[in-house]
Amino acid sequence: DNWDRVKKCIETAFELLKKWGFNDSSLRAKNAVIPIVYYIYHNKLEDQILKEIRIVDDKKAIRKWLCISLIKGVFGGQSDGVLTGIRRVLRNNPGSFPFEKIKAAFAGNGAKSLNISDEEIEDILTIQKDAPQCYAILSLLYSHLQYDSVVYHKDHLHPAAKFSKLKETDFETMEKYLFYSNPENWNSILNLQLLSSSTNESKNDEDLSTWVSEKSIDLASHLIPANTSLEFADFETFIANRKKLLIASIKTIIA
Repeated sequence: DNWDRVKKCIETAFELLKKWGFNDSSLRAKNAVIPIVYYIYHNKLEDQILKEIRIVDDKKAIRKWLCISLIKGVFGGQSDGVLTGIRRVLRNNPGSFPFEKIKAAFAGNGAKSLNISDEEIEDILTIQKDAPQCYAILSLLYSHLQYDSVVYHKDHLHPAAKFSKLKETDFETMEKYLFYSNPENWNSILNLQLLSSSTNESKNDEDLSTWVSEKSIDLASHLIPANTSLEFADFETFIANRKKLLIASIKTIIA
């Protein structure tokens, strides 16, 4: 009886996620869209939610919930119980998207919890650029960006091209060579950011230090550690300091 509205809400939910930069690769768990559809349908938002200036705070809450759910793999395995639990919370809390109440409802449910432990944060930071969870992690970290109006791309801070040409003879020690050549350092969240498509194209393979200097890049906005050398020769120190910054950022966001 309500199929026309239901269909529109489903299509609207996927259009919203497309605007936020999610695609088939970064949204493997399609069941994660169902609570968003449910929220849109029961709050009659199918004609409003895609508009940039409408329900901004709710959209931030939805995106935060989605990113954490994808990172944690909440919808892996048997997800019927998760969907039932979220539906119950949405029914009991009409209006604003109840992120905190959903989080509380699953707090004691191990793998389905939206809490992220220190050990999980350590693992998250090793995720590689082409991994399905990568975009969700970066979207969570860069939650301050304008996702409703700008398309963002994953980008290496220190360009990938610098690492593809490395030779053992370029380094004083084997230990340093192994650090630079390890993808967990140069191809992971530790060396990744989100950039608008136009900025990413203009940056290309430019050295990080040159790009920051010539474009007057705001370090805080790009989650680049301050008072840290951005020269390629100091990559080890850069990664150590950025790891501290990202850990602190994740803990602040999920608190």
